Amino acid sequence: MAMNYEIMGLKQILSEVLMDLNSITFENFDEKFKEAKTKMILANEIKKQLQNSFSTDELKQNEKELLILAKLIQKSYDNTIRKIKEEQFRISNNLKSVWNMKKIAIYEVRK
Repeated sequence: MAMNYEIMGLKQILSEVLMDLNSITFENFDEKFKEAKTKMILANEIKKQLQNSFSTDELKQNEKELLILAKLIQKSYDNTIRKIKEEQFRISNNLKSVWNMKKIAIYEVRK
């Protein structure tokens, strides 16, 4: 019974990590990513406790569902990082464009 309770808690935490990662935007990245990281640390601690408390055979009964969550988290993490990098690239290009316009304006004034 204790194992089922711990597994349910682990699944809940992993689901929350997935929700945090899926809700990350460029504006809330620092906050949401920190929350997800903290929950992943907690999930890892629970996993270690389970490994120390129960046999491998007992834990394998829940392995499939946990692996699905882990893969979803990995995919969401990869998508989040890709989106943030794309946004940074877009902003960088906008800044370069503004900087170039500023140079042109300065050049026009000095003419």
